Amino acid sequence: VFDNVTIAPGVLLHFFQEVKANYRAIPFHNFHHGMSTLHYTFKMIQVAKLSEHLGHAEMFAMLMAALCHDVDHRGYNNAFEIMTRSELALRYNDSSPLENHHCARTFELALNKDECNFFQDLDQGNYNLIRKRMIAGILATDMKHHGQHVTILKEFEVGESSESQSQFLVEVVLHAADISNPFMPSAPSQKWCACLNEEFSLQAEKEAELGLPVTSFMCGLREPQGAAKSVLGFIDFVIIPFTSSVFRIWPELDEMRQFLDQNRAAAAAVLEEGKKSHDEDVEFQSRTK
Repeated sequence: VFDNVTIAPGVLLHFFQEVKANYRAIPFHNFHHGMSTLHYTFKMIQVAKLSEHLGHAEMFAMLMAALCHDVDHRGYNNAFEIMTRSELALRYNDSSPLENHHCARTFELALNKDECNFFQDLDQGNYNLIRKRMIAGILATDMKHHGQHVTILKEFEVGESSESQSQFLVEVVLHAADISNPFMPSAPSQKWCACLNEEFSLQAEKEAELGLPVTSFMCGLREPQGAAKSVLGFIDFVIIPFTSSVFRIWPELDEMRQFLDQNRAAAAAVLEEGKKSHDEDVEFQSRTK
């Protein structure tokens, strides 16, 4: 991909360093998450053979968007930004304030310094295409689009290349990579879940501190049972409706499906163990009365 896009030597390295410096030190939406999303975007492009349906410039756009998709994230979700009337919510009129900010910040970092401007040697056509795909991909990571993606994917089949299909592929793959924690191998999956739970817990604490309604699904996540219940709910009601179509369209991604099944079983086992312990405690207390 990079061999087929004209970029001056050293520019990507400088841009990469600038992006890294602009990610914040927060539990989940940090530079490591950006790199993880980049990794899974590349993995899906490669394993699902998306090079047969997308051009080099489009795949380049996907990879750059994956790296930058959460740059300068503040650690709170869109609902919090809107509820607190934050600078971003006001600037973007409550419409995907975080994702719009990630887009804008990405292009600011690229265009404001010559040594970071990986667009400078591109012709206007490639610049327009890459910018369009990057914006679409990053904006599509807002979870408000998840339901629409699920609906479209139910009937979707990869066909002849077209503008609409190419853009949809970029959106779906980037969204999948962004929420890939549940279909990673067990160890990194558990690590990322713990990071997300901590970030959610910090938001719930901040909401309580500010006297705002506390987001219910962000509570109790530091306890094993609460964390397992959260994972199980996310897998059953968010991930599986989405990935059931993704894995049908691209059966080459079956390894990810297997990891998803294993992670679901592990979360269910934690819940079952907790229920068993609770039942034993109740039985013990009834006997000692």
